[in-house]
Order: sequence, then structure tokens, then C-alpha cells
Amino acid sequence: MQFLLLITSLPLAHAAKSGFCSYPMWSIPEVGTDTRCDNGRNGCPKRIDEVASPECTDSFGVAGGATCVVRCASDHDGSDNTEAWQCSDTDFETWELVGDSLDCSSEEISEKKEAISLESWKEMARSFQFVPVNGTAAKVGAAGVCEQMVEFIPDVCSCEDTELGGTAHCTVDISTNGTDDVPPLHVDTINMDLELNVCDEPMNINFH
Repeated sequence: MQFLLLITSLPLAHAAKSGFCSYPMWSIPEVGTDTRCDNGRNGCPKRIDEVASPECTDSFGVAGGATCVVRCASDHDGSDNTEAWQCSDTDFETWELVGDSLDCSSEEISEKKEAISLESWKEMARSFQFVPVNGTAAKVGAAGVCEQMVEFIPDVCSCEDTELGGTAHCTVDISTNGTDDVPPLHVDTINMDLELNVCDEPMNINFH
């Protein structure tokens, strides 16, 4: 009887040591989908690499010991720039990083700041008030256009009067947020020109 008890207890002991991780595409740190982010302090800038880890994509879960490969959201499936997470084979719902981590935070910050910058340009253009003479485009030149729009121009921009209106030249430096231990990291510089051709027919606004 004792021998039988020992044999039947072995599978249970093995099962107790087996881990399981549900929904890898949402439970791995900083990993999410385009429509859902459950486990990211600064958003979910990473995605499951569907080429390297198809078993982790749209999956109910993986058993302990399984590994899921992750890429940056801005990258493509099958990229060489990845990191790997292994589901613990001893604990439930526990992921362990295998090897070096992948830093996607700077890409996300850059994309967000660039989007905000573009939106602020559009808002400025919508707010700019110019009334053409007699309902048509003005024919008296563009002197004073930069002065009229000075309250709408961000501090990172300068303005130059042109024959058809004014052009704002802007330079925006993109950097990561620093911490007590890590200083801010310069990521990129965005140069943008906004042409306000208020004296053209028809009046138009162009971004470059």
C-alpha cells in the first residue's frame, strides 16, 4: 500500500512544481496589443513577435518553461532586435527575463512627443485668424504676418515673412525622462516648417 501511495503521489508533486502563465500578449511586462495594455507602467511599447513566438500570440496561456520572444511595437515581426521572457516552471503567472532587456521606451516617447507636436501645429493653424480683403486673397503683400501670429508660435520656433505670408521654422529636441540614477538621453531632433500662405489663392497652410 505504501508503495502504491508513493507512485500515485509523484504526478501531483510534479504538477505542484509546474508553472503556468496566462495571456502572454498582455501579462509580460510592457507587452500589450494595439487595443489593450494591462501590464506596463509607461504604456505597452512592446509586442509579441508573431514570427518567433506564434504560440504566444492570441494565446490563452503557456506552460512553465515556455519562452516568448518580444519586439518593440514600432518594429516588425521577425526582427533581430528582441528580448525573451520565460514562464517560470515553479511559480504561476511569473515571467522571467532571459538575457538582455529591450529598451523601447525612447521610441514610444519620441512618437508621442512628435504626435503632440504635430497636433499643436494643427491647433495653431486652426486658431490663426486672417480675414482676406473683400472675401478674396489679399494683394498687398505679407508684411506683418509673423507679427500677427506671434502669440500662436511656440518658443522653439522663429518666423520669417514671405511674399505670400509667413514661414515658421521650428526645432524640437526629443529626450527621454531622466531619473536620479540615469540622466536624460537625447533621442532625436525634429525640424519642421509651417508655411502660412495667407495671400495665396486660395489661402493654404503647408507642413514640411
